[in-house]
Amino acid sequence: GEKLLHCDPDGARRLSAFARVGTAADGVDRLDLSLRGGASYVGAIEGRPDDVLGLGVAYARNGGPFLRAKREAGVPMARSETAMELTYRAEVGSFLVVQPDLQWIIGPGMSPQSGDTFVVGLRAHAYLEFPDRP
Repeated sequence: GEKLLHCDPDGARRLSAFARVGTAADGVDRLDLSLRGGASYVGAIEGRPDDVLGLGVAYARNGGPFLRAKREAGVPMARSETAMELTYRAEVGSFLVVQPDLQWIIGPGMSPQSGDTFVVGLRAHAYLEFPDRP
């Protein structure tokens, strides 16, 4: 589900939140539970009405049969993975959007041998116009 939590009277600043829950039969699917949630804030910085600040959390849990099968096969496997993300989408001029992204992943790959991971990313979109050809 999604919900608009706040909107300024002029619509310039908006705070929205979302939540998602997924379940599956653990005898059929690897994951028996997935939880996701987050919020986005449009217009967080004065004078930048189209920028979006986002925060999200995702949790995934292995089902019992999958976990037992892996462990019986000698493959170490953790029960779950949790990821937290902070991102900011900024329009730079009329043709470029940049979006830095920070993620902290607890139990990446659900491997007990992996330590928590911090990921830094950057996404960019360029909107180019080409002249019509005769």
